[in-house]
Amino acid sequence: MIDLTETDEIVEVKDLTKIFPKSIGLRRGGRGGTALSGITFKAKRGEVIALLGENGAGKTTLLKIIATLISPTSGSVKVMGYDVTKQDTLVRSHVTFTTNSERSFYYRLDGWSNLRFFCGLYGMRMDEVRENVEPYLDALSMRKAMDISYMYMSTGMRRKLAFLRTIAIDKEVMLLDEPTSNMDPSSAEEVSSIIRRMRKSGRKAVLLSTNNLEDAEKLADRVLILSGGQLVFSGKPPSKNTMKGIIEITLNDSAFVDMTKVLPGARKTIDGEGAHYIKECDDAVTELNSAIDRLRGSGVPITSARIIQQSLQELFITKTRSD
Repeated sequence: MIDLTETDEIVEVKDLTKIFPKSIGLRRGGRGGTALSGITFKAKRGEVIALLGENGAGKTTLLKIIATLISPTSGSVKVMGYDVTKQDTLVRSHVTFTTNSERSFYYRLDGWSNLRFFCGLYGMRMDEVRENVEPYLDALSMRKAMDISYMYMSTGMRRKLAFLRTIAIDKEVMLLDEPTSNMDPSSAEEVSSIIRRMRKSGRKAVLLSTNNLEDAEKLADRVLILSGGQLVFSGKPPSKNTMKGIIEITLNDSAFVDMTKVLPGARKTIDGEGAHYIKECDDAVTELNSAIDRLRGSGVPITSARIIQQSLQELFITKTRSD
């Protein structure tokens, strides 16, 4: 095995497919079906990837496969160079997973006892556990809650305990299934702040599923949008602060001007409002100002000029909309 402890790409998913069979026994007649189909991507150390998609799109299934909790039907998943199917024990030594299920802790045990048990499975001593989570207890309002039995914790407390367990275990690959759901705004912001610090440290790859597009915009270096089990988009989330955008300049359709010199590469459409010249630019503000100066210098009247920037919500709706 090649030593991959310092490799940038530490998660590799290739042609991943998961098909669930029809349920049997007490749940006979369940539909089953394809949860994931041909998913391919890589995650780098120091990168936060947000998994987006409508309910049932396959986000949680994908995280569970990476965490070795369920097996893929075909394709491959590697973590730190280890195969999740053939080398699951080695994979688990590099992965920690915050599940969205409330059944992932022992109900009669308090917070500390639960952490003692689950972190002990990783060979951790209790002093190590306390050292890892101590800096975050007050920020998450969990110091007193750690002495409460899990059965008496609120839903938000349970979500925060799951996040603290992930922090305590402290592995290179962090998988988070809707980490801020059911949290108060202050705690949710603190969780986001912790994730940002982890990204800045450059030590971990963080994959999080979320239905909160604001979280994805603030946290993610890249978003993966799933729809019907397929990967329909992979790329950087649109940023409200970016200079990238689509320029649209509208002129009277009888205007005499060589737009190949004014806005090189623009495509032209004509309708009742006039001639529209449209171009996607990496620095839209600079190019638009430059084009306006050229048109004014030539004495060409401008009907309208604008920059269109796509929001993450618009991108999500576009990519997940059924044909």
